Amino acid sequence: MSVLRSRTPAVLTRLLTDAALRDAAAQVGREIAAMPDPADLVPRLAALAR
Repeated sequence: MSVLRSRTPAVLTRLLTDAALRDAAAQVGREIAAMPDPADLVPRLAALAR
């Protein structure tokens, strides 16, 4: 069962205290921050569509 579907106190505590989950979320945040803004991609995508 997915962690998000089982909203038990134990699961919520893990989401708040598990260092591995916190580190993974921080990594995803860094990856998202490094991505270009969607508005910057529009001209490139439009050029590809031509």
